[in-house]
Amino acid sequence: MYYRGRSFPIEWNLSVLLGAALMVCLGPMYRFLLLVLFSTGAFAATIYQTGFEAPSITTGLLSGQDNWSGSGSGATTVVETTVVHSGSQAVIVTPQAGNNFGVQHADAASLSSSSILSVSDYVNFSSTGTATYWTPVGTFYSAGGNILLNVDTTGQIVLSINGSNTATGVDVSTGTWNQLGMVINYATGTATAYDNGIAAGSAAFNDSTDLNLTTFQFYSQPNGAATPQVAYFDDLSISTSTATPEPASLLSALAGLTALGLLRRYRR
Repeated sequence: MYYRGRSFPIEWNLSVLLGAALMVCLGPMYRFLLLVLFSTGAFAATIYQTGFEAPSITTGLLSGQDNWSGSGSGATTVVETTVVHSGSQAVIVTPQAGNNFGVQHADAASLSSSSILSVSDYVNFSSTGTATYWTPVGTFYSAGGNILLNVDTTGQIVLSINGSNTATGVDVSTGTWNQLGMVINYATGTATAYDNGIAAGSAAFNDSTDLNLTTFQFYSQPNGAATPQVAYFDDLSISTSTATPEPASLLSALAGLTALGLLRRYRR
């Protein structure tokens, strides 16, 4: 079964069909139990989403708009209309020789040990200028931790968790738009980096006590390069969901409800 381009296993197909049949046949109490059962699945809630479009964001400095603030020099992060992924506006980060340059967005969100945090944006690294170390997707937490998707000077995606780096061996193309993202699964303690929807690599983390997201950031680290490459950013999305029960477990629960429903009908 496919829904919005996503393929679901056969167990989910059977669960959906069995669930629909039970909704028709069972009484109100069992229908409620069935709804509760399905409601434990992964339903995403948006924390923040933007295409850097008007009226909430206008051309000029991004810092100071829509809860964005500068990191390093905010004057290097500008909303422009020349190179965009969608809509009519995007953001260009123009690094300068020196420290990190970019922006951060305030995203206060309380997570749990069963949360799945999904973050992504579209990035277009210029093919001119000196290759620069980038953090196009960065999450920061109240206890001081961070989980980052970095792109090093060779173009390779590097997953960084509290300063511990995992090279993925996957390179990002320059001069074109790429969707880069992470899925941070607190239920499994695993962070996975994605390049255009394909998993690039994963790393384990243990941040069970650091469940408060504070900011999302993207920035460059030019490290003294005289003419570092620029990068464009667009279509940012941050959302959270909860861990979905295994299909086999869901089928077992549905089978139990079926037995209860049949027993109820037999006793009538």
